[in-house]
Amino acid sequence: MNMIMCKSKIHRAIVTDSILDYEGSLEIYIDIMEEAKTIIPKILVMDSSNGIIGRKGGSPLANYDDLLQRQ
Repeated sequence: MNMIMCKSKIHRAIVTDSILDYEGSLEIYIDIMEEAKTIIPKILVMDSSNGIIGRKGGSPLANYDDLLQRQ
């Protein structure tokens, strides 16, 4: 069995640019990567500030990406 382990964490980063029609790479400045002591071969992006409480009996997890595109 192969396990993927994350060895570095960039905490509380703020997204400063985006292209909504492009799904792909995430650019991180080299000075931030050097400070985190990493050469990011794989990135896990988590958001801890905008969870939405669902209704009872609804789907346990839902994706609301289309809400971001409407804003």
